[in-house]
Amino acid sequence: MTNNNFKVIEYKTEFKPYIIKALIELQAYEHDLSDTRKAPSIQVCEEYFLVLLNNIENQAGKIFVCLQDDVFTGFVSYYIEQNEVVFEEDNSNIYALISDICVLKNFQNQGIAGHLLDKIFDHLKLKQFNGRVRVNSLANNVSAIRTYEKYNFKPYEITYEKKVN
Repeated sequence: MTNNNFKVIEYKTEFKPYIIKALIELQAYEHDLSDTRKAPSIQVCEEYFLVLLNNIENQAGKIFVCLQDDVFTGFVSYYIEQNEVVFEEDNSNIYALISDICVLKNFQNQGIAGHLLDKIFDHLKLKQFNGRVRVNSLANNVSAIRTYEKYNFKPYEITYEKKVN
């Protein structure tokens, strides 16, 4: 049975340890999916979190956290990216990038990722942002892709890689 007693609120500094914990869990999951991901560690996740906070501060972004019965269940972050790709339409060169979305393992499959995405969409509408929203995923992260497609995200660009030995 799904518990719907949740709220999505703006990040406060007291949530940092919970976000670090979530990033470690996310890093472990992605490390299992791809040999490009470093092994999870507090050091790597704290370093990444500082970069994320800098991007949010300098690129008009936000972090939102989801609480269920006042227990941290996950978070989402975004910031505005601006590119100057000559071949792209102007409205495609400025977009909101969802840099991270993470729901702790014990709270998955309860619709929390959808609530976090809804919060971003609502926030962008309030800011009168009228552009595109993009999110990246590892190609074999089936659960993330399924969630994004459920929320009408469409593939935009696909990157292939090959190791040269």
